[in-house]
Amino acid sequence: MTHDSEGQSIADFVATLPLNTQAEFLEVHAWSESMRCESDRGAALVSAAYLEECLERLIRCSLVESGKHADCLFESGAPFASFSAKIRFAFAIGLINSGLRHTLDMIRLIRNEFAHSFDSLSFDTPLIASRCRELKLAVPGYSFGSLSMRERFELASGLAFGWFQGSTRRVRPLERVWYSGQEISELSETERTAFIDRVKRVQSGAEPPLRSWFV
Repeated sequence: MTHDSEGQSIADFVATLPLNTQAEFLEVHAWSESMRCESDRGAALVSAAYLEECLERLIRCSLVESGKHADCLFESGAPFASFSAKIRFAFAIGLINSGLRHTLDMIRLIRNEFAHSFDSLSFDTPLIASRCRELKLAVPGYSFGSLSMRERFELASGLAFGWFQGSTRRVRPLERVWYSGQEISELSETERTAFIDRVKRVQSGAEPPLRSWFV
């Protein structure tokens, strides 16, 4: 994913972007550059691995407990150990929309085709190409145009990566909606008062039970 408008450098172009999007653009650009040196098989496997890691990080950032209590959810054999389980869970709780869910599923399936075959495959292999045609873009304002199948994959995965980078910075954890009596007693006076007030406001209907995921 290059930018070469009348010889304008990447640095010059980035300077024209809003401050809150500059870091994300540079991350996506670096992603795109790193993918260029990969074979088709390598690009599929590396992209899927990075995106699965990004998705796990987003889920962890949204949990009440993101440390050791969350680790058991993602270890081998655990509920969210697989890419597909992470995708389904993130969609079910509203962290990703249906378009991104579909694209991540396509990237996962493309990865599986490359990973489970000893044949010489490419993005132009009919089944893989059909998956590439189903990819959707996570960021508005971009179009596939007449891109090749590999370029479609790189653009879709690169924009998904950029979306994750920005969203992970903005997501906030679920709030605790229940404490045991012992946990309540261990809260500071300020924390205890705030929690009890919050419960009362929820019970009265003055506030919704959960906050929005994103600030």
